[in-house]
This record gives sequence, C-alpha cells and structure tokens, in this order.
Amino acid sequence: MKLSTILMLAFVTLTLISTAGFYTSFRQSENIAIEIVQKDAIVLAMEIADKIDQFIYHHIENFKTYSKYRLLRQEIMRSNEEFEHMQSREASIALQDEAWKNAPKDNITSLMKDLLDNDLSKELKGRKDFLEKEHGHAIYGEIFVTNKYGVIVGLTGRTSDYLQSDEEWWQKTMKEGLFIKDIGYDESAGIYAVNLHLRIDNESGEPIGVLKAVLSIDEIINMLEDIGNVEEHKIEGRYFWVISEEGVLIVSTDPRAFFTTEKPEQFSSLKDTELFRGLTEERGIMTIAGHEDGGEEERLAYSRTTGYMEFKSLRWIIIVENKGNVFFEAINALETRTGIIALCVIILSIIVGIATARIVSNNLKKITFAVDEISKGNFYINLQKGGIEEVNALIDSMSRIMITLKISVLRTKGVEQEEKSPEISGKEATDKIKSSGDKTGDTALEYPLTQLKKSVKKTLAKKRR
Repeated sequence: MKLSTILMLAFVTLTLISTAGFYTSFRQSENIAIEIVQKDAIVLAMEIADKIDQFIYHHIENFKTYSKYRLLRQEIMRSNEEFEHMQSREASIALQDEAWKNAPKDNITSLMKDLLDNDLSKELKGRKDFLEKEHGHAIYGEIFVTNKYGVIVGLTGRTSDYLQSDEEWWQKTMKEGLFIKDIGYDESAGIYAVNLHLRIDNESGEPIGVLKAVLSIDEIINMLEDIGNVEEHKIEGRYFWVISEEGVLIVSTDPRAFFTTEKPEQFSSLKDTELFRGLTEERGIMTIAGHEDGGEEERLAYSRTTGYMEFKSLRWIIIVENKGNVFFEAINALETRTGIIALCVIILSIIVGIATARIVSNNLKKITFAVDEISKGNFYINLQKGGIEEVNALIDSMSRIMITLKISVLRTKGVEQEEKSPEISGKEATDKIKSSGDKTGDTALEYPLTQLKKSVKKTLAKKRR
C-alpha cells in the first residue's frame, strides 16, 4: 500500500474517531438537556399548583380575619337572638324560604330589601365591589352570611334560597369549621366557582353562623395568563391546563384540540379521556399523540396541588403542555448544525490528508530517485531540501554518504593505478586521482560499489602474501 494512501486513511480514521466521540458526547448532552427541560416544566407545574393553593389559602385567611369583625358578629348575634325567641320558628322560616324562591328573579321582596339594606350587607357589598374595581374583574360571585339557624343575615345580592341549613355544605361547615367545595356551577351566583365556607364562632368558640364566599374562577385564569406572559415562561407552543380531581376542565390556554377531535369546552368532563387516565402520579411527564399536525406527540409535564399551610388542597392537576416540535426545536437545530460541522470536518480532513500525503510522497520520490542515481555512479546529483525537517535530515545523511562513496571510489582507482605502475610518483598518483574524479562519465565510476568490493579483496589478498 502506498504511503500516501496510508497517511490519508490515518487522517480520515482519526477524524472519524474524533467525530464519533464528539457525536456520542453530543447525544449524551442532548439527553441531559431534554431531562433538564422536562424537569423545568415539572417545576413550573409545581409552582403553578403552589400558587393556586396559596391563592385559595389567602382568601380563606382573609375571611377568617373578617369573621372576627365586630359588625359581623353583632349582626349575626342579633339575628340569632331574634330567631331564638320566634314562635313557630321552623314553620315561619319555611314560609319565608318558599316566598323567597318563588319570587320572580327581577322582583325584590320586602324581606330581601331589608336584608340588602342592612349595615352588614352594605359592608359585604363594599368589600366585593372594592376588590372588583382593584382587579378589574369580579373576584367573588357573591358573599353572604347566615345565622346559626341557617337563614341569611347579610348578602351582596339576591341568593337562590333564604334558608341554607338544608344544604350539605352548610351542615359540613357547621361541623368541621371550614369546607371548600370543588369547582362547580353555583346556581345562586350563576357562575362556575370554588365555594369557600367558614364557620363563625363567638369569643367563647361557640358556632354562631356561617359565611359563604363564591370565589370566581376568572382569577385563576388571569393568574395563568400572567404566568404565561412572564419572559422566562413565554415559549411558543407552551400551554397550561388545570383539571379538577374529578376530571373537570377548569381552564386551558391551548386554542387547539390536540388529543381529541374537538376542543373540549370549559368545565366539561375529561374523566374518560386518554389524557386524564394517564395522569396517575403525583407529578411527572406524560407523552400523548395529538390528533392535529399529523399526530405529533405532545409532552405534558404535570403536578397536583398539595395544599398550603392548613389548607389541604383540592388536588387539582396542573399541566404544562409543550408542543413536540417546539419543545425540542433548539435541540434539533443544534443537532443539524452539529451534523453539518462534522461532515465539513471529515471533508477537510480528507483534503488535508491528501495534501500531506502528497508532500511526504513527493519528498520520498526525490530521495528514491537520488538513491537510484547514486547506485549508478552519479555522485554529483543535487539533493534539494524541502519543508519537512526529518526529510532534510535524511538528505543531509545521504549527502555525507555520497561524499564518502566518492572518496572511496577515487581511492580505489588510485590503488589500482599504483599496482599497474609501481614506479609512478605520489604526486602523479594524486594528480591522476584528481583528474579521474573530474570525469563524470569514467567507467571506473559506473559501478562504484563493485569496484570498492574488488579493491578490498585485492588488499586483503596482498596482506596474506
């Protein structure tokens, strides 16, 4: 195999090995990058879940503080005292409740008007309106307070019932002190909301009434939009989903229907969908094939709400959706660029290998030619040096060999002339050697190594005699 071929193959082999090592490292780095991005999405889902828990807890604490207000307690205790001494209390309450429910929606009865105009109702409505004005949207659908008998004492607007003690939420609240009802449609407020129910106790810790606040889901939707607009979370193809523990779609910022043929409506049930069935862990990554974009995979990072402080949480599921081709867009682009660079490096190494092989090969060809000429007796060939240090050293060695051979051949010829003409003077022998050395075409120089061999043999034979 030619030296040029060996050198070129060596260059290409080393380049391929280096490229393979680099590609392996890149793939490992890519896997690490994917894992980091996925973990980042999970962390974001956990942060959103924690914010939702804190949001609900914040409102609970606000009403706990408000439940200690003097005006609130005074109105409740006054109502309790009034109903405590009422004759046929239950029958009277039932009649008032029936009249309340049967009154046309646009009609305000005298009882409703009296309740809406009292100081407690004005205080509640003032709080509700203040928050709505401050945030630009309604925070509460309605707020109302009942006494210990379950009838309304103060309210922000007409409710569906006058008597609340027959409701399950009221009974649980009186027993447990705090009851949070999961997302659902509140008939009284006419909106989907989370209902906060808080028992109100007197200074002795005895139950005197119940406060109900209908927390609008719009606040949570706005919170998700705010998170999505934060620069570090603002990624094309990233959407947020919030699903209740029972599979109710609370909110989705995704305008598409990626896992179903039709986009699910807000507050519809996802309980029987592949999406909901796959959310089995506390948190994690889920991959699901979409129905759009040719069935492109969607990677979902999710986490459940776990509660905050005394609030035990509603176990909602927060999903951070990352559209497949967007999720790894940067990584795929980097991989493509790396492949192009690797190909260019291989081509460049082949070119460099060929050029290097030619340089070395050309120098060796010159040396081979010179050796061939020397073997023919041409000691006057001009050996030109190049740019390779080792080749130049070899040329220097060959030049020294040429000089040595030249001298040896000339001396051998001088000995032969001396044997033929022993009477010749030393000066004449020297002159003949010099003159012989100037004849580049002399037959004595035709095969110098042969002549040298003969001379050595004759000298040895002479010494033996």
